[in-house]
Amino acid sequence: MLRIRALAACIVFAAGVAGGDDSAERAGRPQQATRREERSQLSRKLADLRARLAEEPRVKEAEAAVLRTEKAFDEKLARDPAVADATRAEQAARKEAATAEQAAADAHPRVQEHRRALAAAQARAADLELQRRLEEIKAEHLRREARDKPELGDLRSRAGFHPHSKEAIAADPRLATARKALDAANAALDAKIKEMPEYNAREQARKAFEAALAASQPAKDAAAARRALDEKVVADERVVAQAAKVKAVGEAQAAHRKTIEDLQKKVRDAAGAAAAKDPQVTEAGKALAAARDHLRKTVEERTAAERNAREAARSAWREKLEAVIAENPEGKALMTEIRGLEERLRQLRDQMGELRRPVSQAKP
Repeated sequence: MLRIRALAACIVFAAGVAGGDDSAERAGRPQQATRREERSQLSRKLADLRARLAEEPRVKEAEAAVLRTEKAFDEKLARDPAVADATRAEQAARKEAATAEQAAADAHPRVQEHRRALAAAQARAADLELQRRLEEIKAEHLRREARDKPELGDLRSRAGFHPHSKEAIAADPRLATARKALDAANAALDAKIKEMPEYNAREQARKAFEAALAASQPAKDAAAARRALDEKVVADERVVAQAAKVKAVGEAQAAHRKTIEDLQKKVRDAAGAAAAKDPQVTEAGKALAAARDHLRKTVEERTAAERNAREAARSAWREKLEAVIAENPEGKALMTEIRGLEERLRQLRDQMGELRRPVSQAKP
């Protein structure tokens, strides 16, 4: 029978097959694609094999036993009064420690100073945000004013070309003809939507209309007018000046966010330093450590039987799965492949370690 270590190479090592050593993979780029494909293939094979073996009656029975012992362990934790008392004591100690740390920070002059500075900076951040919004509103208003200048009236009129309007149709005979055909095709399609000839006719008419629109001089003139109008609006002196103000406020906001982050770090650092030097915090920390240790020992003592039963069930499940794999030629071959990949990964990690070692420490 195979040893459990061999089983681990096949089953427990699945995560290693899927992930591997990231740093080695980054450093060993020439082998990266090959190893990634190997991992992917082995992972798929392993997943398929495990899925099939999990349905084997012996494995299913052992797995059910594991589930029963895990449920018994969870129920013991939930019902045991000693564990409940230890849990409440740990929670109370954790709360006392947090309260002591907060009190030490609140009372420290340096923390108070940094908090006042942070509050002022956060208020300033709100002011900057309001200023940015106001400047953007002003910028939009100035763009509209620049666009509405009397001397740009002709550009606005030409830019307002709409290919489906009566005016556009009347101004371009080819466009009018194409539009009439499109309207007729649409009407026919609406009447007999499920009949393909009408659908095709509409598509052809649409393409003809689009071609006519692309060739239409009024449409070209309108596009040129829109571009010219946009260029003049963007180049307007007041619009340019206001855009610069909006940009400046945005940059000030970005710089101020960094100031707030620095102040928040100062508050955290000062609070941590104050707590580290405070005797009450030290005592509360000791009490919390003792409560946690007591909780751990209580859980271990009160659930010893359930934990032993759970581990025995898990061991039995591993042995059953090991036996099933040993009887399966595909499983044995897969274990051999995985062990080989594991060895190659180990060798590559060793090689990468040699490459990362400082020159002064390199082997001669």
